[in-house]
Amino acid sequence: MWSASTSNSEISERKREYFEVRQNSAHVPRPLVLYADFESYLTFSGEHVPSCFCCLRVSKFPEHDHNIFTYSGDNVLQNFFQHIKQEQDTINNILSTNLAINTLTDEESRAHDAATACFICENEFTITNVKTKHHCHIFMHVQQAKV
Repeated sequence: MWSASTSNSEISERKREYFEVRQNSAHVPRPLVLYADFESYLTFSGEHVPSCFCCLRVSKFPEHDHNIFTYSGDNVLQNFFQHIKQEQDTINNILSTNLAINTLTDEESRAHDAATACFICENEFTITNVKTKHHCHIFMHVQQAKV
């Protein structure tokens, strides 16, 4: 938790720890991403009051891109969360489509068989870190492990 007495070096260290723990996820391209932005106004008492938001779904697959959604009016946060829930449902429908994984080429199969470490965490395969065929759930292309 941040407080007024938290030093810049403490904040930097906490940010570094945060990003180190989660940096492996940056190695995996995301097929769908939501970008959102809020605007607000400041009341005389110093309170920030949301006045509008916009949200954009972007995909590396153009058929899943979505036009920007904007909202301005009452209950901005309620409408934002309602929109995010609709996006969640749409994205879950896209990702839950049950398609077969593309067949590996002979070269891809040899590379997968020869791989000794995970391409995401770079840890060697073991009994508990089992080699799998990590794949994109939209394109169904297998992403390779490291040799």
